[in-house]
Amino acid sequence: MFVSDVICSYNGERFVRKQIESILHQTVAVDEIIIYDDHSTDKTFSILQEYQKLYPQLIVIHQQGKNRGAVKNFEQAIQQCKGDIIFLSDQDDIWYPYKVQVILDYFENNGYAALVFTDGDLVDESGNSLKRTLWQAWDFNIQLQQRWMNNDLAFDDLVRNRNKITGATVAFKASLREHIFPFRPYALYWHDAWMGMYAAKQQGLFFIEQPLIQYRVHSKQLVGIGNGIIYKKPGKSAKDFLRKIKHKIQGSR
Repeated sequence: MFVSDVICSYNGERFVRKQIESILHQTVAVDEIIIYDDHSTDKTFSILQEYQKLYPQLIVIHQQGKNRGAVKNFEQAIQQCKGDIIFLSDQDDIWYPYKVQVILDYFENNGYAALVFTDGDLVDESGNSLKRTLWQAWDFNIQLQQRWMNNDLAFDDLVRNRNKITGATVAFKASLREHIFPFRPYALYWHDAWMGMYAAKQQGLFFIEQPLIQYRVHSKQLVGIGNGIIYKKPGKSAKDFLRKIKHKIQGSR
């Protein structure tokens, strides 16, 4: 099984080395690392070039000619992947060494899984534990976990911007790409919720309770715990939006 990892970077010189190192030192290696830099103005791209020179057969880097935004950056990067399973990464987190192995084992043992997300341990800018997890911060509690075991209910939550998926913990089958592009044409959805909707509609959205990353909380996060959890309202009325998105996703099955 060929395994891809996607990193999307932007002005991440403080943290990106540790993220890359954590991916390089997995108990089960990835086969390619696709890195799209969103026109950084700091030393991020120079750092990426250093790693590409060290691992020319593994790491592919691309720099946008202008800032495209995180969602479009991920969309472009994902389309370049060759993997059967594709992992997503933020630039500022740290993977636990067994992350790839645990998730690949999960896919192997759960044939219906199209997309899997996990919990993560929160750390501060210096990597110190905040004694809290992503799911605790998201309030993805036992009741909601049980609810999301029904993918139809998870889909309804995602459509209404009640997202509990953190993109930095996501891995998915390449077959999901047949349906998901372009990202969020109807509303301001992040890529994680958008992909989760398609997986749920295929009864393929699953989650692993185990924290498999250290999720870094800092003031310059684009979105996430550090900036608070914000549920954006769809740009259309809820009824109209729900009808359109269900029609589109059902038609892609």
